[in-house]
Amino acid sequence: MVTHPLTQEVEKALERDERTADAAIQVTNEQGVITLRGYVESEEVRDAAGAIVEDVPDVVEVINDLSIQEEDDENAPFVVPPVPPTQP
Repeated sequence: MVTHPLTQEVEKALERDERTADAAIQVTNEQGVITLRGYVESEEVRDAAGAIVEDVPDVVEVINDLSIQEEDDENAPFVVPPVPPTQP
């Protein structure tokens, strides 16, 4: 499956920003309308993600469906943090 260049740009923008780099955000693109889904740790991260995507050229609209994952929310998906590479 080929990812649309705009979707790739949005994903890169979210990865570059320290506020959203570690967040598990799913990005979908429907003719320039970007939808963000997933769970983030705070309202600040949710708002930052929306603002970052709004600044990407060619984004027509942002639908921010990100949810805030409460620490004790057992129904929220568990996100495994990336494992740092080991050094010999």
